[in-house]
Amino acid sequence: MDTKNPSVSLKDYLLDTINERDHKYEQRFLATDRVIADLSVSIKEALTTALTSTKDALEKANDNIRGVAIQQETFARKTEIEQQLVSMEKAVTKAETANEKRFEGVNEFRNTLADQQRTLMPRSEFDAVIKGLAEKIIALEGVQAASNNMRGGMKEGYSAAIGIIGVIVSVLIIIDMVSRFVKP
Repeated sequence: MDTKNPSVSLKDYLLDTINERDHKYEQRFLATDRVIADLSVSIKEALTTALTSTKDALEKANDNIRGVAIQQETFARKTEIEQQLVSMEKAVTKAETANEKRFEGVNEFRNTLADQQRTLMPRSEFDAVIKGLAEKIIALEGVQAASNNMRGGMKEGYSAAIGIIGVIVSVLIIIDMVSRFVKP
C-alpha cells in the first residue's frame, strides 16, 4: 500500500508491483540476453581466434615436422654419401696399391729386359760370330782329315814294315832250320 496514495486498492497495488517487477525482470532478462549475446559474440570471436591460432600453430608445427623430416633425410643422405665417399676412398687406395704392385712387377720386367738388352749380343753380331765359328770348324775339319790321312798312311806304312819284318824273320827262321838239317 502506498502511503502517499491511500485510495489505491490492494489489488491495484499488487498488480502495479507485479507489473513493475515484471518490467524489472524483463529489463534484467534483456540485459542478460544482451550480455549473453555479447558474450556469445565474444566467445565466438575468441573461439575463432583460438581456432585460427591453433590452425596456424598446427601448420607451423607440421612445417617444422616437415623441416625436421627433411633435415633428417638430408642428414641421412649426407651420412650415406659420406660413407660412400669413405668406401670409394678405400677402393681408390686399394686400386692404387694394386697398380703400384702391378707396376713394380712391370718395372722388374722392364729392368730384366734392360739387363738382357745390355748383356745379350745383337743378332747381327751373333750371326757374324756363328759364321766365323763355322769357318773355323770347316778349317779344323780339313786339318783333321789331313791328319787322319797322314796317320792312316803312317799306320799302313807301319803295318807294311811290320809285315816285311815278319816275313824276313820267318825267312830267316826257315833258313836257320833248313841249315840245321842240312849240315854236312
